[in-house]
Amino acid sequence: MAETILSNEPNHDTSETSKPTSIPQTTTENKRDLQQIDSAFALQEYLQSLIRADKDNLDALVELPPGQDQETWQYEHLRQLCLELNYLVVQLEVECTRQSCPEMKADEWQYLCAAHQAPTNCCAIDYIVHTLDGATTLLNSHKYFPSRISIPETSLKHYQSIARRLYRIFAHAWFHHREIFEAFEAYHSLFNDRTEFRVVGNMALLPIKTKLRGPPSLAPAPPTENDVIDEALDLFRANCLFRNFEIQGNADRVLIYLILFISDCLSCLGKAGKNTSQKEAIKILNSRALDNFALPGDPTFPLNALYASPGSDAARQELANRLVERVYVDGKQSKWWMSFQKKKFMNKSL
Repeated sequence: MAETILSNEPNHDTSETSKPTSIPQTTTENKRDLQQIDSAFALQEYLQSLIRADKDNLDALVELPPGQDQETWQYEHLRQLCLELNYLVVQLEVECTRQSCPEMKADEWQYLCAAHQAPTNCCAIDYIVHTLDGATTLLNSHKYFPSRISIPETSLKHYQSIARRLYRIFAHAWFHHREIFEAFEAYHSLFNDRTEFRVVGNMALLPIKTKLRGPPSLAPAPPTENDVIDEALDLFRANCLFRNFEIQGNADRVLIYLILFISDCLSCLGKAGKNTSQKEAIKILNSRALDNFALPGDPTFPLNALYASPGSDAARQELANRLVERVYVDGKQSKWWMSFQKKKFMNKSL
C-alpha cells in the first residue's frame, strides 16, 4: 500500500487534548462482562458495550481487558474507528465536494491517494472514501487477519499505516471544515435531556455537590453522582479548543459559562506564578469567584446573545475549589492544565 506525501507530515500532538477525561455515568447497565460473552466476536461486543455504557470514559475504553493480548485489542479499536468515521463522512459530504476540495489537504500538506496502481491526486472526499474502504478491506482480509482471536506478527506492520491514513481524515476536517469537525467532536452536557430541573431564563438550574451556601432554589446534587461542575472540568480541555459550539439545551449554557470561568481561573493562576502553593491558589480563586462579575444582560457580558438572565456565584465558588484539586498534583501546578491558560473557548473570555 504505497503512498506519497507532498510535504512533511504535520505533527499534531493530541495526547492530552484530543479527548477529555471520563464522565462517569450514573449507570453502567450496558457494560457486559467479557467472560460471559459466548461469541466468536466477544472482544468486539465487549468494546461496543463499553461505548454504550460510557463513550467518554477513555480510560475504560482503552484499558486492556484481562487475559487479552494488546495486538487483538488494538485491532478491534481500528475496526471501531473505521465504523465511526463513516458518520463523519456523511456530514462532510454536504460541503466537502470536488469543487470545494479538489485536493486532499490538511492545511498546506497535501496527500496522494494510495488506492490506485500509482499514487493519485484525488479530491478530498474521494480520498476519504477510498481510505476508509481500503482500511476496512484490509482489516477484514483473511490473508492478513485470519482470526479475531490472535493477530499474525507479520500483519502488525499494517496498524501504523492504517492509523496514519485515518488520522488524515480528522486533519482535513479540522483545517478545512472546522464547524463540521467541532459539531462532530464537541461534547455537550448530559443534563440537556433531563427535564426535572427548573429553567431560569434559558439556563437550567442544576444541582451541584457543595458545602457552600447557595440560593434556596439550588438543591444539592447526590454526593455519589457527577454534577455539572464535574462535567465542565472533564470537558474543559477538549471543548476550549473549539471556536464554535452548538447549544443543544439549557444545560449547555451552564456548561459554556463554567468552561469560560475555568479559563478565567487558569489565567489568574498563571499571573500568580507557577510557584504559587495550592493553599494560596484556593484563596486566589475563591476571591475571584466572589468578585463583581458581568452577568447576562450587563453591557460587558461577552455572550448576551445566548443568555437571558443572571445566575449566582455558588457554582463559581464550588468550581474554583474543585479546579484547584485538579490543577495541583503533589503540591505543584500541572502543566497539562496550565498550558490552557491562554486558550479561549469560542474566542471569548469573562
